[in-house]
Amino acid sequence: MLTGLWQDIRYGLRALAKSPGFTAVAVAALALGIGANTAVFSVFNGVLLNPLPYPEAGRLVWFWPADARTGQAFGGAISPPDFVDYRKQNTVFAHLSAFTQIDLTLTGSGAAERVPAAGVSAGFFETLGVKPAVGRTYLPADEQAGWPQAAILSDGLWRRRFGGDPSAVGKTIVLDGKGMTIVGVMPPGFDFPKGAQIWQPLPLGYAEMRVRRFHFLRVIGRLKPGVTMDRAEAQMKSICANLARQYPDSNALYSAHLEGLLDSVVGNLRPTLKVLIIAVGFVLLIACANVAHLLLARAAARQREIAIRSSLGASAGRVLRQLLTESVLLSVAGGALGVLIAWWGLKVLVALHPANVPRLDEVHPDGRVLAFTAALSLATGVLFGLLPALRASRPRLAEMLNEGGRGGSAGRAHRRFHNALVIAEVAIAVVLLSGGGLMIRSFQRLANVNPGFNPAHVWAARIQLQRSPDKYDPDGMMAFFGPLLQRIKALPGVESAALVSELPLGGQNSDTWFTIEGRPPVAPSDRPDADQRTVSADYFQTMGIPLIEGRYFTMNDNLRSAKVAIISRSLAEKFFSGQDPVGQHLNIDMGLPFQCEIVGVVGDILHRSLAGSSQPTNYIPLAQRPPGRVSIVVRGRPDAMALAHAVTQQVHALNGDVPVFDIHAMGDLISDSVGQPRFRTLLLAVFAGVALILAAAGIYGVMSYSVTLRTHELGIRVALGAGRRELTRLVLGHGMLLALAGIAIGLAAAAGLARLVANMLFEVRPTDPVSFVAVPAILGAVAFLANYIPARRAARVDAIVALRHE
Repeated sequence: MLTGLWQDIRYGLRALAKSPGFTAVAVAALALGIGANTAVFSVFNGVLLNPLPYPEAGRLVWFWPADARTGQAFGGAISPPDFVDYRKQNTVFAHLSAFTQIDLTLTGSGAAERVPAAGVSAGFFETLGVKPAVGRTYLPADEQAGWPQAAILSDGLWRRRFGGDPSAVGKTIVLDGKGMTIVGVMPPGFDFPKGAQIWQPLPLGYAEMRVRRFHFLRVIGRLKPGVTMDRAEAQMKSICANLARQYPDSNALYSAHLEGLLDSVVGNLRPTLKVLIIAVGFVLLIACANVAHLLLARAAARQREIAIRSSLGASAGRVLRQLLTESVLLSVAGGALGVLIAWWGLKVLVALHPANVPRLDEVHPDGRVLAFTAALSLATGVLFGLLPALRASRPRLAEMLNEGGRGGSAGRAHRRFHNALVIAEVAIAVVLLSGGGLMIRSFQRLANVNPGFNPAHVWAARIQLQRSPDKYDPDGMMAFFGPLLQRIKALPGVESAALVSELPLGGQNSDTWFTIEGRPPVAPSDRPDADQRTVSADYFQTMGIPLIEGRYFTMNDNLRSAKVAIISRSLAEKFFSGQDPVGQHLNIDMGLPFQCEIVGVVGDILHRSLAGSSQPTNYIPLAQRPPGRVSIVVRGRPDAMALAHAVTQQVHALNGDVPVFDIHAMGDLISDSVGQPRFRTLLLAVFAGVALILAAAGIYGVMSYSVTLRTHELGIRVALGAGRRELTRLVLGHGMLLALAGIAIGLAAAAGLARLVANMLFEVRPTDPVSFVAVPAILGAVAFLANYIPARRAARVDAIVALRHE
């Protein structure tokens, strides 16, 4: 049997080599389809299928707070006292730990350096199942030591600062102005939370960590063996309910929801990848249909050869095997080239650095991807080759003489199958183009959303004063911030500058409860909440946020003056409907009471997402509650690199230990905030374009082949008086009839499948009329061109030549 298979392979290779044009076109079409599928499967595999790099990662869960009234999880955080209670009272977790992402300033050797870091509870590394490469992890005693006194370094920071010297453990480094003892070094590749290079113990014994109203911790856990997610969630909900009864002022609305850690890391990317897999599957089907067309035409040309082989004793099965071998050889060649296309495509994709696409750096072809490509190639070879091989392996001489003797026609059945493939190709192309059109329309709407501020010529940079509680008091902070702003405003090309605690669309959010003086008292759990921003006097003017009523902050709103606030339009409309909010008083819960008078109302801006709605927002003067970490926003037209250098110079002129980082244009920040919608829109548009090209090539190829087969018939029509216009109309009409049938079927299928992308659309309905009108028009125009060229060739048939040839 192996000898026969080797014979088939050698014969197939020779046969394909004799038809280089056919082979090149077929392999190219298959390479596009298989390469696109391999690339998307590589992303799907790297993001969703590959487990997180921790032992028994399936037992790791993420704890989300949930609304006790609705059970709906929300993207919030946990307070330190709540976490301590969860850890103490549960019986379902082998380990439960908390962390919060922070930035530290590393000084002492060279320039001050901002280092991404995390504060973690004891047992954090044990939860993930990762041991340090050098030293130890944190003990419960480290949590009670007051302000953090220890540090664990990443492998990269250890090698960069200490050259990989194991004796670095036990040494002291200066973080935020305080000496910390290095107690451990993590192994290479450990990167949780993302980007962290230093881990410090959470100071759960510190006074501010005992306030239940401060929610800033993220909680992860490792389930005990045999404990299900449902059982663990039921117990955590019970613990939350007990805490709500015990602490109604702070916990009345809080419940629990558990989610696998992988699902939490991946976020909402799973539906996007599923849609992309369906899309590339459709591209492969169109490619297979095109190659099936080519094989049918090739089989028709080889009918004499196959008939001779059959007459010499070759069985139908033997001929079928030979033809299937040739098909599989084509698909294997297409798969090999497809792997190269996929590898190149992945490099381009990663080079584009699409924002908000998690685990993209872990995407690469591996054994699973190569096995998928091999299986796909073999399956594809059988899919597009089986029916043509079945038809060709059973030559019927009588039918050939009756239907195909003149002009080489393959018969009506043969043409019907070609027609069915054309209709299927067009229908699939319509589905892909409709999906791509919906995504493009949706992204256009999203990209045109007004964020509420003017990002043109606005640059931002972050700075962080040292986090130690004894380093900067409010007066010390303002003694730094005030002169810094004056220095930056004096730089060439700078029109205005300001400071803000959290940039809009920067991924940093802060919300607080508040009450309105003069209103009936409410239970603490029923207090309204709003986004909270701390800004300097010129922030609204620098960002282009309009004043609606009242006044902006001024330099006179400082630590010694009466406390004031500015609110957003949405907060005014929601809580002061029919009243003038200016002059009203708020009590904002910021740990320490902040009782303030509303002095102005400004326009709404989108802090969290372009696709979201504007949130009620309170603004307070930076001079009255200065934070340690702020963003500088600068409006002007300086060169980006020159600005970065100049701002850094001004900061270091005041304090060389304050790092400057994350310098970027506000327009880039907006662009990054829609990274995931752009990612799926780009890929769907590319796949839809490939589908359109393949469908056009399929229509052109079939109609060209049809004209060749009908040469005798067309010659007779010319002999009987048919003119060029009639012949053009005949061929063009037949081709357009097939295209219109495919468009009709495709539109029906697209309407049914639109629900798959409904949740990904922004201000566009799944049955968007513009998309569903534009797609048939585009595809109809392409089909017309693909049909018109063969039709023109048919119109030039010479009756004498055609009949003499026959």
